[in-house]
Amino acid sequence: MTTVFVCADGSPAGQDAAAWAEALAASTGADLIVDEVERLGSLASPPDLVVVGAAAGQWYPALHLDQPAHALVARAGWPLAVVPGGASPGVGHLVVGVDGTPASLDALAWAAGLAAALGADLTLVHARPTRPSRDAARDRAGGQAEGLLAWAAPVLARGGRPELREADGDPVGPLRRAGGERPRSVIVLGGRPVDGTHHHAVGSVGLRILDHLFVPVAVVPPGTRSPAPPAGPGAGPTGPGRVDRGG
Repeated sequence: MTTVFVCADGSPAGQDAAAWAEALAASTGADLIVDEVERLGSLASPPDLVVVGAAAGQWYPALHLDQPAHALVARAGWPLAVVPGGASPGVGHLVVGVDGTPASLDALAWAAGLAAALGADLTLVHARPTRPSRDAARDRAGGQAEGLLAWAAPVLARGGRPELREADGDPVGPLRRAGGERPRSVIVLGGRPVDGTHHHAVGSVGLRILDHLFVPVAVVPPGTRSPAPPAGPGAGPTGPGRVDRGG
């Protein structure tokens, strides 16, 4: 992770989001940019993570695109962290929802890379549908639904030791529970492409989690590369890189 961009709006939630992002930049050595959301489009290169503060409520069933956090979630062209007011700075535990789809596996790779870079805990949550959808049936036919252990295999092969959890039914409850069990948790969700099929990057599961926002929630677009861990023992950064506070 080389660049973290914080959307500055002067609100209490925005200030808490900036403190959270500064702690993350300090842990990874990333450059930190704190500026208005309009500057995103003029950056020389896309940030590795965009951070925005937001309050819980009024996310589900529909986004309110006049609100900056909602507008960013709708398009999610970068990995995006939505941080609630009062969030504790730092990341010590990442909870990622996986179902075998390419989007969820990209989110898993991103979360695993960040966990390795930070020395954070990693929990994988898979909720088995009680009534499989057409998408789930198609994924099984394509060899996607191989099981939680198989999806975790790349993480295990790199020496990771994630906690694996399975549940039946709606994934929202298991994700919330896992996110609330340890301090400095982040819930990580796979996004989806914004195209003729999907008008927003987040589906109903993500919106319902955001609707009861109590820990940061990261939305990872498909195809996002994994953050690189430090080069070796003791190689982790002790402070942020360049800090740019626009004005």
